[in-house]
Amino acid sequence: MAIGVSTACLYPMETEGALEVLGACGVRETEIFLNSWSELSDSFCRELERIRAGYGMRVVSIHPFTSGIESYMLFSGYLRRFEDCRDIYKKYFETAARLGGKYVVLHGDRIGNALPAEEYCRRFLALDADAGSFGVRLLQENVNKYRASQPEFIRQLRRLSGDAISFVFDVKQAIRSGFGPQAVLDAMGDKVAHVHISDHDDANDCLLPGRGKADFGSLFRELMAHGNPENYMLEVYRSAFSTPDALKKAADWLRMEYAASIK
Repeated sequence: MAIGVSTACLYPMETEGALEVLGACGVRETEIFLNSWSELSDSFCRELERIRAGYGMRVVSIHPFTSGIESYMLFSGYLRRFEDCRDIYKKYFETAARLGGKYVVLHGDRIGNALPAEEYCRRFLALDADAGSFGVRLLQENVNKYRASQPEFIRQLRRLSGDAISFVFDVKQAIRSGFGPQAVLDAMGDKVAHVHISDHDDANDCLLPGRGKADFGSLFRELMAHGNPENYMLEVYRSAFSTPDALKKAADWLRMEYAASIK
């Protein structure tokens, strides 16, 4: 089991700078959030690989900056746009593979869009097959205001795909959706492959682990029954901490909590 830190925590710091800062802080597992088209280039990938190798870091996953427009790019009623945009996502899959990553994260379709669940599932599986040709997996995340934040839609995806779809479970997004972590985890069943982890309290839904009221021991034990994911990625917003070394300290604290939870 590995607990890492996403470069997204340092946004809007440029991606290569965020990776460098995390490496210098002693973070050894990371998710890279790509933030612009040029960051899909061959030269930029080589720069990320140079930084990664220099610090002995392991890239677990890639998060596309186009997640905010996936409804338009991938899940609209205009099928040709989906087919064309598959080529863009192949660049994410290629980048993940070159950096040694296992996963690419998808937000998917927003709530209120009319694409039938059957067609959503067909397109997701086509993208996952594209990912598989690069040796990586596409994962569906439970993001607030997106269809996969809803437990019933998650169950639909599992049923329609024959349980071929795996998920990113995001703690803060489950809270924001109004369903809560338990309801989302119950819907995902044993198909949780990756976790975005954070803390919360009554006033804040996104805090550094250890600064809120979350019972991480119970959460870790619950996740062991829901796919027993190998990778947990600390993902909070820049307002949640003062200096980058706080991220490394929070990840170390989480690691101790995990060890205590499995005794």
